[in-house]
Amino acid sequence: ISATAQTNGSEVIAVHSAEVDPSKGVQWAATPEAMTLPCTLGPQYYYCVLNGVHFNTSGTAVYLFLNPAPALLGVVLVPMSINAGFVQSLDILVDVVVWGSFTLVQTVPTYPPTTTATLPTWIGLTLSSAGPTVGGEVVRIPSSKVSSGTPVQWNIVANVTSALQCNATYLYYDCDISSLPFDGVNPVTVYLFFTPDPTTVGPLDATFIVKGSFFQPLNVTPTIYVIGFLDPNRPAVPYGQHSVLYTAPYIADARGPTSTVIAGKLVKMSYSL
Repeated sequence: ISATAQTNGSEVIAVHSAEVDPSKGVQWAATPEAMTLPCTLGPQYYYCVLNGVHFNTSGTAVYLFLNPAPALLGVVLVPMSINAGFVQSLDILVDVVVWGSFTLVQTVPTYPPTTTATLPTWIGLTLSSAGPTVGGEVVRIPSSKVSSGTPVQWNIVANVTSALQCNATYLYYDCDISSLPFDGVNPVTVYLFFTPDPTTVGPLDATFIVKGSFFQPLNVTPTIYVIGFLDPNRPAVPYGQHSVLYTAPYIADARGPTSTVIAGKLVKMSYSL
């Protein structure tokens, strides 16, 4: 802050109280490392009395510390008034960008889901937000963890029949959940339906990203197990007569399977000996 001449007292900065978290208040200091001093709450403003600080033509640094009000999000204009004795007051608007945050309350089901490779699965994420959201809410699922050509969907209930389609992008499937009521009070559960990458066996290790306008991204890596299986359709390797044990039998090609092949299930095979 600079002035046309040296000030000699009554230096005060007033900060509009409506934009400030009342449980935190406002503090000020002459340097970033100095001990902060509290500002006094008065009618509509916090008054920071700058004892020992004077404004001059070369400029004087003053550091203000405040927490924005919990209900604010995005670009917030904080009205301030700078005053000193025998100096005309200066009213300014200070831009403060307030970022919200998502929190994972729990996954549904609470135990890790298990699915057989090539079969679809689902997972529910119960989320809460620090204050109401303002749009752009989305859950991103990495396409590298999804079986190619299979749909990715979401719903507010564990029912894939009425689920909504997620949009495929270059590296992700984006599930637009901006219609859900993230009010900063009540948790919201989102159910995701997809088929894991069939080449994965064991933990899927997929990181889902929850995003929103002016909200910090939340990375969630739920535990989902993918169980592989042996392919029963490949014929057995034929063996010829043993060159030494002339009385030993040999195994011919497999004749089968003789039962319907179901992924992940036992299959009956027939051999000629």
